[in-house]
Amino acid sequence: AGMFANIAVRVGQRTVLSVPETAVLAANGDLFVFVEMAPRTFQKHLIKTGVKGGGRVEVLEGLEADEPVVVQGGFTLKSELEKGAFQGCGSGHAH
Repeated sequence: AGMFANIAVRVGQRTVLSVPETAVLAANGDLFVFVEMAPRTFQKHLIKTGVKGGGRVEVLEGLEADEPVVVQGGFTLKSELEKGAFQGCGSGHAH
């Protein structure tokens, strides 16, 4: 409970998608989040960010409003992915 979150807010004529800062990870100059695709199955999504503030980060590209984003434990997933512990299909899936 409390490990996934995302939010879309309408600002004027556009919808702004944001996630908690704790969800955004970085590696090799890329920013990304982990999305839960199925129970205990995660996928790395490269994102483009916008405005930061209030503990949240605007996501401009790479994420849909209905995708559950890992906000706690992402660093552990990143470490496991870097160690090659995940057996994936090569597209950033982490199982």
